[in-house]
Amino acid sequence: MRFFKAHKLAQSRLSAQRHSSTVIMPLVSLVAAIILSACHTPVNNISGQLAVSKASINSSLSKNIVLKHKGKGFYAIPKMIVTKKGTALIVLQDRNGGDWGATIDPLIIRSEDHGDTWSTPASIGAALDENGRFHVKPTSIVEDKVNGNILVFLARSPIKDAKGEVIDERWFYTHLEESWALGRGFFMLSSKDDGKTWSEPVNITSQLKRKAHWQEWSPVHTGIQIQRGQYAGRLVLPARAYTPKKGDDKLNWAYQSNGLIYSDDGGNTWHTSERSGDYFGEASIAELSDGAIYMNQRVANGPKESRRHYAISRDGGATFSERGMHSDLFDVKNHAGIERVADPSGKEYLMFSNVPGPKKNSNRKGLTITLSDDDAKSWGKPKMLEPSHASYSDLGMTQDGAFLLVYETGTKRARKDIAVAKFTWSWLLNE
Repeated sequence: MRFFKAHKLAQSRLSAQRHSSTVIMPLVSLVAAIILSACHTPVNNISGQLAVSKASINSSLSKNIVLKHKGKGFYAIPKMIVTKKGTALIVLQDRNGGDWGATIDPLIIRSEDHGDTWSTPASIGAALDENGRFHVKPTSIVEDKVNGNILVFLARSPIKDAKGEVIDERWFYTHLEESWALGRGFFMLSSKDDGKTWSEPVNITSQLKRKAHWQEWSPVHTGIQIQRGQYAGRLVLPARAYTPKKGDDKLNWAYQSNGLIYSDDGGNTWHTSERSGDYFGEASIAELSDGAIYMNQRVANGPKESRRHYAISRDGGATFSERGMHSDLFDVKNHAGIERVADPSGKEYLMFSNVPGPKKNSNRKGLTITLSDDDAKSWGKPKMLEPSHASYSDLGMTQDGAFLLVYETGTKRARKDIAVAKFTWSWLLNE
């Protein structure tokens, strides 16, 4: 069913609520703008709330800059979950340069009031940088809803090679065995108190590494816990991989792919899937109505294709039985968010956030929300949320019935600051 039909159906379900005392909770008023402190708070003291700057209010939509970068660097690659207790957590990167050649600090911010205010940023796992030898990226976050543990994943890469020369992207992908020898690795942190305090990093590199000349299986976005079917309770994360043939030292984006990692024991041990295909950038995942795992992927450098691709696993994340392209889901080749959500009547949808383009007049502007009510077989018309600069994003659903969208933004470019939008069904379905 197309979104138009779902739109009319949801509107009829909501019409009575809009004219009664049971209307979806409106957004609370936001406090006046203040400047965020440049100093990071200690990791064991990050529960204090800090009011965010007010950007705009439109009945059931608000957009706020929650982290504004003051230096030459920028904040990047946010991932978000809303925990079983209702706490919203965002992990992100504080980049002092680009993807390569400079330190990257892993940060976390928290909200205990449905995303209306946020804590000051706190460092997590920062000691892994070994005084500037490595950059450390928070790459994924997931909650085990059975025991309440929050898991955050960090990827560590060397900043310089053995000769002391700064590493760039081309060197990294063509010297993968050397990068392992220099200390590249994957780590995991855990929290038992909704992200207030964190364990020491646990090295899980050996569980995710299958071949020395591959870059694998690096968690890349927010994870899920399967709720239905044979694999209910399993933790699953999307992962990125670069899997060249042995001895091929030429950069070839056909080797760029995605996969899954999964755990049945709360994250103590991890298993890896097969590749999703060739020429793929980052991926996001969601659970389908039958418990299958749906992966939504951007296209990597190389192909001119501007549509999103998918892969579906029906065996809990070990293999992919279905692959294809969404003819109705366009993209300017940047990371996207996806979340399984329910309307007030209980009807479920997949909600998707991305910049659809077209690229020739987009330049990573125009962040939209799109719905599917048939397990991603078809997608509706995108609704514009942020017409200005915007890029990587992620989604979450709050306990007060609203949605949160975290995304990169800036006044002059799409990657500088971090914003959070909060919206409701009434905004989404209002034409």
